[in-house]
Amino acid sequence: MRLRGVFSSMTVVNASALLSANFFELLGLPQQFALDREHLSKRWRELQAQVHPDRYVQASATEQRLAMQVATRVNEAYQTLLHPLKRAVYLCELHAIALELDSNTTMPQSFLLLQMTWREALAEAKAAGAAPALMDLEGEIQTYRNQTYGELADLIDQQRNYPAAASLIRQLFFIDKISQEVTSALAQLEA
Repeated sequence: MRLRGVFSSMTVVNASALLSANFFELLGLPQQFALDREHLSKRWRELQAQVHPDRYVQASATEQRLAMQVATRVNEAYQTLLHPLKRAVYLCELHAIALELDSNTTMPQSFLLLQMTWREALAEAKAAGAAPALMDLEGEIQTYRNQTYGELADLIDQQRNYPAAASLIRQLFFIDKISQEVTSALAQLEA
């Protein structure tokens, strides 16, 4: 979808096209997991400069309302695509894969064992007040997270295997949760 020149006036027709575009189309980006964050930010700034409601203060009430809706949509697109996990979820949703994060907690046995190991290490480090152990655990989790994101990029961008990607996304939600718990435990020790 070509968006240049669309913003000279905010009409119902062009606003409708923008509001119905998927986030990648809206920002003029390829529909893939691996994105150049600088290019994403540049596209967001360009679009915001074109659709920001302040540009429409002299316009009709309808154009002002449409500008606000489009600007909100552009911000939503940017926030979703900026964060890798949100971007992965969005890509799966675009391909009709329901993640069912609340109801589908099925994970590979090896990952379940790893979760237990991390939980035990977290509990032991917290009980001992061992900041070095917590930092080591966070490093281990970060390494695993990075590897998982690499696998996720391959599943989405190369293999187009969205059901398998959904399984990794569920794992990444857990990884983020335990990582936050480790960070919180470190902060409590430093306080």
